[in-house]
Amino acid sequence: MKLKLFVTVLITVYLVFCGVLIVQTGLFQSRTEQDNDLLSLAATPTQNENASAEQTEALKSTEPASGFDLSDLVAISGKAQTVTLGSLDPESGFKYKLVLTSKGAAVSKATLSEFDDRNPDDPQPLILLSPLNDQTTGRSLAVNLFKLDELPSFPTGRLNWEIGPKTTDPDGTWESVSFTAILTDSADNNALKFTRTYRIHRDSYNLDSDLAIENLTDQQVRSKFQLQGPEGLGQEGTRRDMRDIVAAFLRSDGTIESTRKDHAKLEKAVKKGTPDGLKLGVKYPDAQFLWAAVTNKYFTAIVRPVPRGEDLYSKEIQLDPAQYLDPRPESEGDENISFTLTSRTFELAPAGMDNASQSFAFQLYLGPKSKDIFGNNDQYDKLGYLHTINFMGCCCPQSVIRPLAFAIMGLMKWMYTIMGPLGNYGVVIMILVLLVRLLLHPITKKSQVNMMAMQKINSHPRMEEIKKKY
Repeated sequence: MKLKLFVTVLITVYLVFCGVLIVQTGLFQSRTEQDNDLLSLAATPTQNENASAEQTEALKSTEPASGFDLSDLVAISGKAQTVTLGSLDPESGFKYKLVLTSKGAAVSKATLSEFDDRNPDDPQPLILLSPLNDQTTGRSLAVNLFKLDELPSFPTGRLNWEIGPKTTDPDGTWESVSFTAILTDSADNNALKFTRTYRIHRDSYNLDSDLAIENLTDQQVRSKFQLQGPEGLGQEGTRRDMRDIVAAFLRSDGTIESTRKDHAKLEKAVKKGTPDGLKLGVKYPDAQFLWAAVTNKYFTAIVRPVPRGEDLYSKEIQLDPAQYLDPRPESEGDENISFTLTSRTFELAPAGMDNASQSFAFQLYLGPKSKDIFGNNDQYDKLGYLHTINFMGCCCPQSVIRPLAFAIMGLMKWMYTIMGPLGNYGVVIMILVLLVRLLLHPITKKSQVNMMAMQKINSHPRMEEIKKKY
């Protein structure tokens, strides 16, 4: 009897303890309440029993040496807002219309002004990037996380940043807007200031984005951040999903190598639990990360960390593994792919001193995968944006398929141009097939003559006798 009572009490205490833990996780808190709550992460580390003396000293070093206590960063999430840059009017000169959201200072939607969705009944401007579903505001280029040294990461991607006024160049060549966010310590002292700026230019597919992080404390801090890549790229391919993640790397000899992970491989890696299938890298140890992109059949969104000096690559930003995103696992059709970029650890000097603020620049290309655009732009050509174009060679490498395919494309475009107002790519393909048949006619004729001669021999009466005999 006593044993049963003891077991009953023990089980009851255990269930109550589990219930308290579940409630503390915020599982029963609504999404709106979570987003509007005070965003705070306690950064006080707990020491493991097996922690070494060196780790203990490192943890102690994170304690504030002045009146600032950075172990518990706090920020108040404001009201969700959006701001628009660019235009869908072809006369405006802008290549796209951009909707930016205060949530994470991110890109919510990008719609191209020169292309439509190919709906024959009601064509609409093509949406290149969009929210993954109705419950999200979009995450492209969001500053997901900010981390101070050994402390837990702060979820800056959940924070609603303050949107500043939209500015326009006097000549009307560009439009710009800035976002700001301030993190305070536990005593409500301003500790860190974030400034995020977006700028788009007329007649350009580029989107420039700068992130400045300023230290407002009187102590030096070590930090890093994570940036979300493009999200919500549509499928485009009607027969199969042709969305890929492409990453380019620069070798010491100046050549550019790229790696590619398609949608199917990423899905397989996630479902089978094989993290190596998400890694983006090349086998060369001297390769430096240049850019990464999300592509579909015809379009791409390329993120490039802009270097500070004359180098073609940035030394401050590194590429993380690819992502397979499934916002609603219970339904099909809304799966997506993306990636993240992470800064290397950098130091911010105390306020008022040199290097108290650090700036990071990024450039996003939003547009078609076009050899003409990539080849006629010196920057795109040097960066190897042509690597986003995939001709899906079965056994031949891209180094062989790509030049041949580009040559055929150039010939087709030349034929289309000389046809003038009667230009039609269907007619161009028929003419090209006819030309190829004419070029191959001597070989084809000889083959046919030999085949007819063999048929004549096989039909000779003596051949039947020879077959029967031998």
